[in-house]
Amino acid sequence: MRRIISIHIASKAVKDGMRLYASSQCFAAVCSFNIAISVGDERSRATLAWMLMVGCEGVPKDFVRAHQLVQIGADKGCPDCMGVLAFYYYNIYYEIFHTYHQKNFGVMACLLNSLGLETYEQLEPQRPLLFKKSMDLASKSAAERSKYGEYLLGRSKGERKGGELVRSAAAKGLDAAQYEVGCWCFQTKRRKQDYPRALHYFHLAAAQGYLDAMEKISIAHRDGLGTPKNSVEAKKWYKRAQEGGADYL
Repeated sequence: MRRIISIHIASKAVKDGMRLYASSQCFAAVCSFNIAISVGDERSRATLAWMLMVGCEGVPKDFVRAHQLVQIGADKGCPDCMGVLAFYYYNIYYEIFHTYHQKNFGVMACLLNSLGLETYEQLEPQRPLLFKKSMDLASKSAAERSKYGEYLLGRSKGERKGGELVRSAAAKGLDAAQYEVGCWCFQTKRRKQDYPRALHYFHLAAAQGYLDAMEKISIAHRDGLGTPKNSVEAKKWYKRAQEGGADYL
């Protein structure tokens, strides 16, 4: 009986979380995913960890917490968790590099500790190993048709060789993949830009609180790319990205 109740609670929490996430109510979505995780839903670990790694509207990045969440699911063989863990290994070097140059040494120490390292100087020799771990996990995840593994594996190969994988992840609703496809349409040397199509994908990603997509939408309105120039809309999207937590604006 308890198991049936737990399954029901997890199912409702996952549905609520995905609905809130898809409508950019990211903070509320986090609460729902935490409930689902508490009753054993492993895929919610992946979704929440992903949100914490990429950072989305109203939810700051937290690589340490994300790693703790997703490692448990990956150890249990969850393909989505393996894909998000691959993303962690792919990006952790750059996160530590960023915190080092921002002199955010407390966060840097926590990130290093998640890799079993004590000093920044120990990081560089680990870089090839981190990349290998990332690609191994991404390959396993993509083989199980996880959108996270497909995205990372496809992105690492570039549009020509990995475009099909990234587009598959975008079709499955992954915000970063939607943003990536939008960028291919927005700025490309291989074919003519398709700004309306780019904006379509940017809006899909922005609907899930993806901050980089909001910045691109702002630029499109500012410069009239795929849409008439509109300084009011440009400022609105810029402000939304800034207030949502984009630290590069």
